[in-house]
Amino acid sequence: GRASDIWIYDLKGNSAEQITDNPAVDQQPVWIGETIYFASNRDRVINLFAWDPASKSTRKATSHDVFDVLWPSGDGRRIVYENGGSISSIRPRAAATRSPFASRAISATPFPTSRTSPRTSTP
Repeated sequence: GRASDIWIYDLKGNSAEQITDNPAVDQQPVWIGETIYFASNRDRVINLFAWDPASKSTRKATSHDVFDVLWPSGDGRRIVYENGGSISSIRPRAAATRSPFASRAISATPFPTSRTSPRTSTP
């Protein structure tokens, strides 16, 4: 089927470890600190879940019950995602979910630190 799982690949040891094994879809992992966050529809609505490598346990990180968590992306400190047409964020060390962030732009390079104009090439 199309129910994907999450794997970690160890480049030094040339080995892989499957960290999810669930009939649900587990996708779009984001590694923050020592924890891997990922989107999953384990509870019918897609939420973020967190996998701890020390305990090898998974816990639910968000509790949305109407709209799916879509397109999670992290910058090493927080995860932003779309939910019901709004941009939300979580800081993994904090329990609260914040929304909306809709007035801020999100680029392919997460959280740009400067507002310089794009580089132009010279002939």
